[in-house]
Amino acid sequence: MYRLPKINAPVAMPTGARKADFYDLFADGDELAYYDYRRMNLNGSTGYIYTLCKALSNEQKQKYITAYNNVTFLSGHAEYTPEQKRSYIFVADRRMTA
Repeated sequence: MYRLPKINAPVAMPTGARKADFYDLFADGDELAYYDYRRMNLNGSTGYIYTLCKALSNEQKQKYITAYNNVTFLSGHAEYTPEQKRSYIFVADRRMTA
């Protein structure tokens, strides 16, 4: 049996009123473009994590967090290249709760 990768991390909880799906976020492809995705579990919520092509500003991130109730952002870097930051967007299957 395959087990989903799990991450427990402090993240900004979404406050939006509606649920986002793939087409809500990536339909136009201008602001949010991704090159990798995988299914995973984040703080007990199952969904997809997308690796974004470019980093987003805090204002852009806040726009999505306040619009949808199942979207949050993470950032990270490889241990051997800490100057190369990566941005991720996590889209849960259901509403995320604390």
